[in-house]
Amino acid sequence: MIMKFTNRLGLPQPIVDAVTKDTYDGPFPEGTYSVTEILSPARQKQLIRIHGSDIVEDVSDRMWALEGKAIHEVLERAEADGIAEQRLFREIYPGITLTGKFDRVALIKDNSGDFVLQDYKYASVWEVINDAKPERAQQLNMLAWLARYNSYSITKVQNVMILRDWSMRMAKNDRSYPQAKVAIIDQPLWQDSAIEEFVLERLDAHIKAKDDLPECSDEERWIKPPVYAVMKNGNKRAERGGLHSSHNGAFDWCEDEGKILGDKPGQFSIETRRGEAIRCENYCSVAMFCTQHMSTISQVG
Repeated sequence: MIMKFTNRLGLPQPIVDAVTKDTYDGPFPEGTYSVTEILSPARQKQLIRIHGSDIVEDVSDRMWALEGKAIHEVLERAEADGIAEQRLFREIYPGITLTGKFDRVALIKDNSGDFVLQDYKYASVWEVINDAKPERAQQLNMLAWLARYNSYSITKVQNVMILRDWSMRMAKNDRSYPQAKVAIIDQPLWQDSAIEEFVLERLDAHIKAKDDLPECSDEERWIKPPVYAVMKNGNKRAERGGLHSSHNGAFDWCEDEGKILGDKPGQFSIETRRGEAIRCENYCSVAMFCTQHMSTISQVG
């Protein structure tokens, strides 16, 4: 897929080159799917395949690409006791192969001969505190499954999270806050049978999508549900304790707290703060070509 880029902010050419230069070691033969690919929504991947030549993105919106490349540069240059950035393959059934590339595999320091598989990510502090992305564990376990098939004895999987918005002040004042800019997150290690079931499920979704385009699930769209806020008339902020997941919940809270609903000064109202599909609205390059997303926008409008 050849993407088109704009540079509306006039960023320096070295940054433009670094962002737009594709270092991905694909494309792969027909029937070969990557771990990253099958973790993505099947609908999104098919729309990218169909509309790839029409996608236009601005360099400023893809600065995250520099972060990933910086990690890979560090791993390539580091003289570590491990193996960095190796691509693995496994035939699932005739004509269908799964491939994945791990960031680093290193020996566990317990003389067992076993290995820990690590994946490096730039991430927000919020993600680490809230354990917000289940796909992190899914990706690691599929990579571990491939690695074991390729003769690595993987008994532990970890995300090494480089926290882009980490604050030293917050770390000093709050012991529950990550205490360093790098956080090592141990992810649960799945049984091989569970990984294989998950792999087959995701492959099946992507293969079927070529003939019958599915809709994205709420989970895939990263749906943020609406919030109902109890507001004192004339105020810009919700009352303390006045944010609720349903209108009925907000109404009941008003009754319990003695908040009188009405239009007069000193009375209260319930404001609906609409939910949003975070991936669709902010992180999907084919949203403009997606009838599911566009119909959602028209309904809100």
